[in-house]
Amino acid sequence: MPINLKKLELLEIDLLRKHFEEFCFPFACDFSYERQVPLTGLLLLSGEICFFKNKKLIGSVQPGFLLGVHHLINLVPNRFRWHVKKNSNLLIIPKSELLIALDDHKSQVFPLLKKLAG
Repeated sequence: MPINLKKLELLEIDLLRKHFEEFCFPFACDFSYERQVPLTGLLLLSGEICFFKNKKLIGSVQPGFLLGVHHLINLVPNRFRWHVKKNSNLLIIPKSELLIALDDHKSQVFPLLKKLAG
């Protein structure tokens, strides 16, 4: 079962870092569940996120991958549970801030988010 992810370039990551907040997770946790529309988008900066379906490990991603923006905008539920590994650094993209940035056509981040949300 393929996992649709977007790998970002360094310039895209730097642009998003200027607009959204970075968090370090000192413990492992489930971030989003199967059949749930995620509450935020995530950009993995360091560490690892694993995907589970029915408690079975399906895959994982390494730094530089963006998750959930398409799900948030289009209200698409996850097919997998997202498990963030201990000491992972994530850029959190809340839905409210994402929608504000998408409404502001003059924003520096607008073209990138428009492309990623599609």
